[in-house]
Amino acid sequence: MLLLKLASFLLCVAATPPQYGDYKPARKFYPIPKVNGDGGKLHVYYPSDAKPGEKFPLISYAHGVLGGSLDLFGYTRHFNQLASFGFIIVAPSTCNTGCHDKTKSPYTDCNSAHLEKSSPVLPGFGTWFGEQLKAIEFARNMSETSDPIFAMMDSAAGVGIAGHSMGGQATAWAAHENCTSRWNIKAAAVHHGVTATTNEKIGVPVATFGGTMDSVISMMTKDMFDKSPVLPKIWRYIEGLGSTHLEPVLEPPFENPLLATYTAAWFKMFLGQDRNNSWSNMFFSESNPDYICKSQRMKECIVKQKDAMVVV
Repeated sequence: MLLLKLASFLLCVAATPPQYGDYKPARKFYPIPKVNGDGGKLHVYYPSDAKPGEKFPLISYAHGVLGGSLDLFGYTRHFNQLASFGFIIVAPSTCNTGCHDKTKSPYTDCNSAHLEKSSPVLPGFGTWFGEQLKAIEFARNMSETSDPIFAMMDSAAGVGIAGHSMGGQATAWAAHENCTSRWNIKAAAVHHGVTATTNEKIGVPVATFGGTMDSVISMMTKDMFDKSPVLPKIWRYIEGLGSTHLEPVLEPPFENPLLATYTAAWFKMFLGQDRNNSWSNMFFSESNPDYICKSQRMKECIVKQKDAMVVV
């Protein structure tokens, strides 16, 4: 009981934002077509109790190092939360310690920075974002079949991309303006992302999440926020037990239950689900009880819009 109280105190989580949405999430696995040496399972999370005719936007999520075979299941809670808010989540379990395919054409052709000798990315991870984009193509192809899950996909809404750690780096590469236009990507979210090389060329609004117990990598994530030219964009830097590098894969009482909430809210805004500004107010209305910069104890929180910037 003392540990639970301590975790609650350190996180300072507001009581009002929901940790889960209105839908009951479920999971299914699909085999992923290989690109040369890379292949594996596609973890798909979706609303299992949708009404006939309901449509949901797609989010493609990239795991971190070792996530392909060892701990992708560690994201289960996070993915279930995201799906419960009305999304279809596709998470490819490939490139566990680096991708075998050094070109991954045509999926990496939109951003060829991985071919540059000056690239700072860990060996093998320069093409990880290609698997993230391939998952989008797979979902689109499946939506044109009789598959009941992908038949619910709202293709017209566009796509969201997100990732953690090395998957955050992959997300930054996939968010390159050439890739976003080709794959109809509308927004990105990066959870504790490591160094990337596409910061100045990011083509969509980006939400970046870091924590004080992961300060070195979090500053890499903030650099992504600082250099991204597209507005709006946000930087959230929390304190407390949930602020470690493992934030997306932690379980109670150490997890941050609001990471998925604000990630989902970010995508709601850009994927056609922001009815009555109920989700955008969580970022842009300081008087809103669910305002992100007041939702937890913050070391720093920056919300930058076209006409204003709020720093907490």
